[in-house]
Amino acid sequence: MTRKRIAFAGSTVAVESDGPRAERVLAFLFGGLPEGDAEPHITLRVAADGGRLMLHGDGPWAFDTESDAAMAEYLQGRVCFHLADRSNGGLLFHAAALERDGRLLVIPGTSGAGKSTLTAWLCERGFAYRTDELVYVPGAAGAAETFTRPLNLKPGARALLPALCADTHGLLESDTATLVPPARLGHGGRAAPAPLGAFLFVRYDPAAPFEWSRLSIAQAGMALMQCLINARNLPEHGFREAARLARQTPAYRLVYGGFAQLEPHLPELLGLFPRSGTKSRE
Repeated sequence: MTRKRIAFAGSTVAVESDGPRAERVLAFLFGGLPEGDAEPHITLRVAADGGRLMLHGDGPWAFDTESDAAMAEYLQGRVCFHLADRSNGGLLFHAAALERDGRLLVIPGTSGAGKSTLTAWLCERGFAYRTDELVYVPGAAGAAETFTRPLNLKPGARALLPALCADTHGLLESDTATLVPPARLGHGGRAAPAPLGAFLFVRYDPAAPFEWSRLSIAQAGMALMQCLINARNLPEHGFREAARLARQTPAYRLVYGGFAQLEPHLPELLGLFPRSGTKSRE
């Protein structure tokens, strides 16, 4: 039996693995994370049962599958859910994050907005991967912490990223996702908190015209609140802190229908800051 305490954003979850298959899943997902020292508020357990893997929690629910990849995808989602459920002391965003020149480009957004695919594309062009799921900004801080986990690519994204996905060694693939280890994306191991460089709110829409615009402070604050997932645990639901970040960190909106539209704007992306106050359409 292997037990791992996973701590992030003021919250701790324990995961136990019973048997070689379960241990491999746990190592793939969380092997690079430091061991937490706080008492977990929930313990999840993965064990083999015949040819299937079973996930049990402290409640009555359970999940089982024949696929290691499907278990890994489901388990990392449950861990992130439980970390967010008790998170406090700062703002926890549903967001991807990349690092370049010591600063973070944070891409908040809901599932399906295209942030993970864009994150992988940017990693191929000079950014270092930090997360595709959770970004935490402690109260009154100007730096963010990131929850490093395998990047989760949805079906269809593999065709858009042939160089990344050509070598399937080390990937975990299911019918619903391809999980890419952080090291494949330029992540060098443990990552310290890093200063915020910019927020980029993304929407992938093949039918929409290209748009890149600088958000006002009010627009940025409202957009951040829509991606804040621990608001109920915070004073004023985190509104004052979100407004502070909106004042201190530039924010942009990006709507795109394909990577070909992004190539001309790569210099601005690599610099973290698009031209201030501009808006363009193609």
